[in-house]
Amino acid sequence: MDWQADIDWLTSSGNIDKAAIFSGANDTLWASSEGFSGEEGVCVFKAIETIIVGHYSQGVQPGNAAVAVEHFIY
Repeated sequence: MDWQADIDWLTSSGNIDKAAIFSGANDTLWASSEGFSGEEGVCVFKAIETIIVGHYSQGVQPGNAAVAVEHFIY
């Protein structure tokens, strides 16, 4: 699948300035826009009444960021 085309569509919408698509196993970067380093990102979790979004920057392991946000909602 051409994941880069999806990234290009997202960023051309005018609503998203950077985007990336990772494998569901969170171990491979499949596509990204310019300026999205792959070393930064967001974790999104849906709880019963809320949606929690956490941004992590370079140097933070994605899995650690996900655990931090996930533990917040439980």
